[in-house]
Amino acid sequence: MKLDFGKVLLGLDGKPIRFNDRDATLGLIAVEALCAVYPGEENLAGADKYKRAVLAEAAYKGDGADISAEDVALIKQLIGKAYAPLVVKKAYDIIEGKS
Repeated sequence: MKLDFGKVLLGLDGKPIRFNDRDATLGLIAVEALCAVYPGEENLAGADKYKRAVLAEAAYKGDGADISAEDVALIKQLIGKAYAPLVVKKAYDIIEGKS
């Protein structure tokens, strides 16, 4: 599945959502979610950490990376853990081609 990690998340007002003085792109959101350590994951296996880092690198490049369905599900799961509902909705909409 091709993901456009460069796509900007838009708020309820139609303006870009901003994080740290930057427009929030799907790539920025995905990188932050993939690189975070969540409660209960303190002992996450090295192979899983490596996989997340590889996906974070692809998301950072933002050039329409081809991502497997399994990896898309992981990205969605982690975005769901890391962010508030509006950001989750807007990111999911981009991932699912609704935006």
